[in-house]
Amino acid sequence: MNPTACKMQAQDECVIVGGCNGLHWIPVAQQADYYRAQKLMAMLGLVCMPVLLFLL
Repeated sequence: MNPTACKMQAQDECVIVGGCNGLHWIPVAQQADYYRAQKLMAMLGLVCMPVLLFLL
């Protein structure tokens, strides 16, 4: 997602979403993709955590 994407659009076409690294303005059309990516990263973390704990 390009952070400058909302600078080229009207503010009413963008939403503020919160993530691990702060708040972001994203186009409304990309909102589902943003949360899908956040969900995949969270699932990856849950899968990797037991492996990392085992190795430590």
